[in-house]
Amino acid sequence: DGGLVHLALVAAAATLAGASALLAAIVVAKWILLGRVRPGQHPLWSCWCSRWDFHYVLWGMWGRSLLDACDGTPITAWFLRAIGVRIGRGVVLGPGFSQVVDPDMLSIEDGATATCHIQAHSFEDRVLKIDRVRIGRGATVSTNAVLFYGVDVGDGAFVEPHAVVMKNDRLAAGSVVAGAPAAEQASTMRSTFDPAAI
Repeated sequence: DGGLVHLALVAAAATLAGASALLAAIVVAKWILLGRVRPGQHPLWSCWCSRWDFHYVLWGMWGRSLLDACDGTPITAWFLRAIGVRIGRGVVLGPGFSQVVDPDMLSIEDGATATCHIQAHSFEDRVLKIDRVRIGRGATVSTNAVLFYGVDVGDGAFVEPHAVVMKNDRLAAGSVVAGAPAAEQASTMRSTFDPAAI
């Protein structure tokens, strides 16, 4: 029946428009409430921390389930770029990027694979400390690994599953790390990443 097809198309278009409006509202709210976030420290009860937390809750309520449905699609990367994450070409994002607490702090460079958890902030002595996290070109940060703030994963490095890379750690290019806390492994495994291939 043509009427049912028309109704289904209208419903699908309305759903897509509503979802797009919610995601756009999250992006606009981020830029109005926080602007471009820089590394720094903020007292726990400050106005800035309240705005930061409000945006996190808003994203969780309005956008997380929508972006969960988009895992593995370009939509996730487009949204993350719009909200401040620096994502290079040929990046593979695993599940878990449907809600990123500190988008301006994340840089995932060309050819990298990230299927990890990133914690670019911490609360220490009632102070929010926030800093950048970089995943270098061709690096792989495996499933359920954790990167804390200030971490720099060198080009072509490999972070084993469930590794915990502590705050301000610098991983050498081509290194392989595992454990909690993460430590370099004596391994013959090294990256074969070729930046020219992207």
